[in-house]
Amino acid sequence: MKQDFDDLSKRDMATLVGKGLLMGGADVIPGVSGGTVALIVGIYQRLINAIKLWSPTTVINLLKNISGLWQSGTPRQNLIRALQDVDFFFVAPLGAGVASAIVVASKIIPKLLQTYPAQMNGFFFGLILMSTWVPYKLLERKGVREWISIAFFLILAFFLVGLQDANTPKGLLAIFCAGAIAICAMILPGVSGSYLLKAMGQYEYILTNLHDALALNGGAMVTIICFLVGIVVGITTFARVLSWLLKNKPALTFSALVGLMLGALRSVWPFQTAQKMPAMPAQWGATEIQSLVAMGIGMCLVGLLLYVGQKSENHSSPIHENNS
Repeated sequence: MKQDFDDLSKRDMATLVGKGLLMGGADVIPGVSGGTVALIVGIYQRLINAIKLWSPTTVINLLKNISGLWQSGTPRQNLIRALQDVDFFFVAPLGAGVASAIVVASKIIPKLLQTYPAQMNGFFFGLILMSTWVPYKLLERKGVREWISIAFFLILAFFLVGLQDANTPKGLLAIFCAGAIAICAMILPGVSGSYLLKAMGQYEYILTNLHDALALNGGAMVTIICFLVGIVVGITTFARVLSWLLKNKPALTFSALVGLMLGALRSVWPFQTAQKMPAMPAQWGATEIQSLVAMGIGMCLVGLLLYVGQKSENHSSPIHENNS
């Protein structure tokens, strides 16, 4: 239901900002899905519908009526209708919460990754491993074709992640593509945009640049602007393609997601050889044990989120409802 600003109480606004904070906090952690949080807090369907409302036509109409900001009467009413056409009074406070959480996290997570790399990777591994249950559960048919699809995409992701090194492309085109791809995860409960960035080797780079951009570093600001442009393009194009796939090819889509998520776990396994191959530690010390404990905590956290999410679903199927 679309609302006017006047229809929203301060409590409604605060609630939406709070839900945005939860979503943003989830989106910045690889393996925790903002879509899952949206499902849990009861705004998933409206979020997907709001995303679809933003198109070149509605944006142009909004810009044409921007004069309503300083003019009353008909121009003001036209602006309000244009804002309602994109569900702005829902999107704005929710987006403010998401952005605030991401900004705060950008100041904390890079330092943790630098200080405790093995423990953080163990935590991320547990989060992501448990999250693969979501697309697997949504596979209505688990036949030979689905298992072949899972195996194919698992091998593909494992191989592609292995190509990462210190020279992973960091140019503006690569950053643009990373933003466009990662934002598509918002449409899928259980799939983390930050995890996609991690698998593409861009996660730490984006967070570091976001931190530097907030300090008004020119180069970092250009990088983040390019990333945001990619997000806009992704959410208006790729997300629609993904929505079509969910509706028309759900078995292929979900089996591919399971395989991709499992294969890309290679990037966050806490114990790696010099060739970036997963391995078990030659000897066990405090760091190795802490990494396994962090892995268990990550699995428990996602398990708790999935349990709460299952309760909130009321035995419905939001994925298919939202994309019909």
